[in-house]
Amino acid sequence: MVNVIMFSKTSDILKLTGLPDRNALWDAGFNLDDWDAGFCSDQKLHLVKTYEEDGEEYTEFCWIDDADWLGQQMENYCVGYHYCEVNGKHYYTVHHS
Repeated sequence: MVNVIMFSKTSDILKLTGLPDRNALWDAGFNLDDWDAGFCSDQKLHLVKTYEEDGEEYTEFCWIDDADWLGQQMENYCVGYHYCEVNGKHYYTVHHS
């Protein structure tokens, strides 16, 4: 089971991260352009696999089993999502354009 904390306002993200302001969120890796909602988790919900085929290197992105449905929904939502990690917590924001 994966536990997540949902958020929908910048003030929510500030409370969760303990960062002082929007500039600090940007500096930490958040993308605050055109986001609608997001969530925080204690664990990373995706894996990035790199492999080589015919001399070319490829990167494959996979959701962990417990987060597959949620990840697919984010991927299918307009332009998708953004991920960053702050202070050991994992943040995903869903973006509309």
